[in-house]
Amino acid sequence: MPALSKPGAGRHGTVRRRPSVAVKRWLLSGTAAQSIAAHAVLLFFVALSLFPIYLMLNASLKSHGELYRSTIALPSDPNWGNFYLIFWEREYYKAFINSVIFAVSTTALALLLSILAGYAFAVYRFLGREVLFVLVLIGIMSSEISVLIPIYNLLQDMGL
Repeated sequence: MPALSKPGAGRHGTVRRRPSVAVKRWLLSGTAAQSIAAHAVLLFFVALSLFPIYLMLNASLKSHGELYRSTIALPSDPNWGNFYLIFWEREYYKAFINSVIFAVSTTALALLLSILAGYAFAVYRFLGREVLFVLVLIGIMSSEISVLIPIYNLLQDMGL
């Protein structure tokens, strides 16, 4: 007959001990406090980032009157007909399909051209290779916003 184990015993019949002094020191040390604080800050920013998505989905399920009463509260009677109205009666699905086709095709083309350019820069040695590579890197590093004003000025000069 197997021996009865003590209350709170582990797998092998040994009594579980309280956290050791080293664990307590670690929890009270600066590294644990810093880790907890960093995770709290990260969770705050995740919630802040997801809040507009919550508002959008919440508003899409409300009627007009309910939307003007409270934007944050959950809908009392979710109106799933709003999705039917947008996709099928207003034919939004056509624009959605066009956007998916455009996004997939431009991503595939950019991926193909990047693979070919990367292979050419890695394998072949040709005249002006370094200059062309630096130009590609400058194009990658410069933001699109930084050229927005010069493009606007150019279009103004052209009368467009």
